[in-house]
Amino acid sequence: MNPRPLRRGIPTSAAAVLAGVLALGACAGSPAPAPVSPSATATAGTETTTDATTDAGAAPSEPGRAPVALASGAVAFDVVPPAPGTGTASPARVGPADDGTAVLTVSPGDEPVSLVLTTPGSLTGNADGTVTVLDTAGTAVGGLSAPGVTDGGTGPGDASPLPRATLTVTGPTTAELAVVRPAGEPSESGSLAAVPDGHAVTTTLGTTALRSAGWGDREGGLSLAVDATAWARTAGVAGSDTLWAQVVAAEPDADVPGMHDQLVCHALGAPDKATWNLEPWRPDVGLVAVLAARCNPT
Repeated sequence: MNPRPLRRGIPTSAAAVLAGVLALGACAGSPAPAPVSPSATATAGTETTTDATTDAGAAPSEPGRAPVALASGAVAFDVVPPAPGTGTASPARVGPADDGTAVLTVSPGDEPVSLVLTTPGSLTGNADGTVTVLDTAGTAVGGLSAPGVTDGGTGPGDASPLPRATLTVTGPTTAELAVVRPAGEPSESGSLAAVPDGHAVTTTLGTTALRSAGWGDREGGLSLAVDATAWARTAGVAGSDTLWAQVVAAEPDADVPGMHDQLVCHALGAPDKATWNLEPWRPDVGLVAVLAARCNPT
């Protein structure tokens, strides 16, 4: 059974309510157990590296321009360094992490690093900076977390603000990972910046969002306890998209009005709760009202 189309993003009014929800400790519960690391995929199981520094005139197929594979489950990308002579970047590295995810680490230069989807499907950019991967039927099958700039534990070299990493969908199967200069910083070469020495940009590709889902009788009625993976809990809209698709595939009876909003509410307000309890008998009142009711509308 195909899941119903997802409502992407969070309405402005919902975002305002979220601040109050978090202050009240939405859906408080026991913290989630520490993630168990499963066997990584064949591609992600071994860290791979490509030298993204290029010489002027180098052909794409020559050493230094070859892409590195980024894969998790049935989703794969080629990570392609900038074109020859247009910028410098450190080698791209891919390594395995929990839940079969794959972490991409790279330090883009003053030109973006390209990500090209090499498996069937398409990409959708989300307002929170994440990217959802859809299969050919339009069902979410994975996604990329919002990129972040890390300092590798060295700490900032000075008081200057760090640049901001962005992940932008540029075509049906392509995206660009770039670094944007801090607001107000003067530049003669545009808004893109190189990552400071000792820093890097990371994004995580995940395809497994659901650990388990089981029906029970809780809080006075039928309830579905959803245990999300660590990646799904931290991957924003991409994680929620993928989780909802996998919940509906595993438990088709969950695909009723209001259940998706309850799931999104838990992802926003109670990401560390051990299980997210979704009740089909609760009224379908819209995401804003679900947030205001701390995920339990009556």
